[in-house]
Amino acid sequence: MKTTLFVFLLVIVSFNPTGTSAQDTVPEATIRDPSDSLYHPKETDSFFKKLLQPFKFRENRNRRDKERIRRFLTERIKDNDLHLSNDSLKIFLDSIVMHLKDSIYAETLGKLQSVRYSCSFLEQAPDTALIAKDRLCLRPKVQIIGWHRSGAGNRFKNYNYKYLTAINLYGYELGIDGSSKNPKSWQEFNEEGGVIALAQNNGVDTYLTIYNESASEVTQFLNNQAARHRLFNTLVKYKASHKITGLTIYFDHITAKDNARFSSFIAEMYNTLDMGADDNFVLNISIPAIDGRNSPGKANAYDFARLNNWVDYYYLRTDSITRSNSASAAPKSPLGATDDVEYGSIQSTIAFYSNANISVSKLVMTVSYSGIQWPVTGFNGMVRPLGRPNDIPYKAIRASFLQNKDLQSVIEQGYDSVSATAFLNVKGSNKKNTPEYTQIWYEDRHSLSRKYEWLLDNKLAGVSIRGLGDDDGYTDLWDVLGASLIQIDSVQVTSSPVEPQEDPKTPFNNSMQKTVTIAIVVVMVLVGIFLVYRKAN
Repeated sequence: MKTTLFVFLLVIVSFNPTGTSAQDTVPEATIRDPSDSLYHPKETDSFFKKLLQPFKFRENRNRRDKERIRRFLTERIKDNDLHLSNDSLKIFLDSIVMHLKDSIYAETLGKLQSVRYSCSFLEQAPDTALIAKDRLCLRPKVQIIGWHRSGAGNRFKNYNYKYLTAINLYGYELGIDGSSKNPKSWQEFNEEGGVIALAQNNGVDTYLTIYNESASEVTQFLNNQAARHRLFNTLVKYKASHKITGLTIYFDHITAKDNARFSSFIAEMYNTLDMGADDNFVLNISIPAIDGRNSPGKANAYDFARLNNWVDYYYLRTDSITRSNSASAAPKSPLGATDDVEYGSIQSTIAFYSNANISVSKLVMTVSYSGIQWPVTGFNGMVRPLGRPNDIPYKAIRASFLQNKDLQSVIEQGYDSVSATAFLNVKGSNKKNTPEYTQIWYEDRHSLSRKYEWLLDNKLAGVSIRGLGDDDGYTDLWDVLGASLIQIDSVQVTSSPVEPQEDPKTPFNNSMQKTVTIAIVVVMVLVGIFLVYRKAN
């Protein structure tokens, strides 16, 4: 019997969904008296609600499966048969779910990778032998916009255009006179074989970002009619050249006193470029995330009741919610946040704007492929920064920490389910042999999977991704994007393409019920073996 238990535990230990290396330290599971839960039924009920959250059951279809797990585990604890703490049980079940999701991703990606073209590519292709019959193609379920900044070199050649609906070109830095501060950027974007050509050849839209980071300069521009007309004349030429299919207005700071002027500027631009006559030309506005401080005041600079008449999508700056002067080390883009922290979250931002006259079907959340690296005092309790953080690209996190065999530091790899963010606790030492602590928060395939899942469940318009190319050399972030937000569709030759279903199902979504069933079986088998082992001893 002991041999059987050892083999089973060996199988469980072999689950490695987060890519844990030999450098990782895993906290020892604690054993707690189950009578704690027995005498606190409300606490137990709350625990199971949190425990089952990672499964993200469909409310009606999986209600019975959810209750089966709750009832089975509760009975074992009440019967004093199961001696597992809440934390250790949650860690175990989270591990199972992540492992099963990984296997489903592999299956899903195999199917996606067997499809050669995106639907948008086939729909724009001429009527040739290329589409001489019905063909399978890849179609995003939502808007998926990748940000490409000037000066990024040849990064754009590594993008997976089959998974993108648009490239957001960053961009046109607006001067107070309406001209561009960086005219070479447009030349770079528009060069032969450049990002615009490659994107449009793949059926991907191209949006030009008009940006300025100075509140005073934005005010001067909005009050200068000649400057506005100079900008409009330039944009009319760009639109007529068919090099861009949309615009994104990104003013980092707009004061409340500019509320009316900004709305008038958007209306004037909409009419001057005759956007109403071109349903395919898109107008987006970037708006601030709600970070728990004075962000609601910043949002007052926007008259959404007026802007909704002209704006297609609002890009939420949820890729950088946490401020660099935060009192605690925290992720850049937390999905949720507990009540005792000072920063906001994606959830609070969406909730705020959905109650501010904006339909969620116009809201696009933003994530980033770069993490945030904090020097900290230690890892116990609230993690306090020792200074301002630095951004760190995903590829640097992988190469310098997760795959660096020569690294002398001790690394603990973890995942925070509230913020849906991966983290690394890195303990090293300086030349004086004094301990140094660093905490890194970043997106990985599990964190992005959870955020994309939340996006779909809440029916947002889509996601924009900052830092495309910060993952060069690795495919897992593209893979989770495809597995979560891309569906297989088909295009017909001589008629309109087959429209996707209202509630499209990718192979991954169809497999979630299978995940739940397998998880139930594994949990029951584990508890059963534990009970047999206990009786034998």
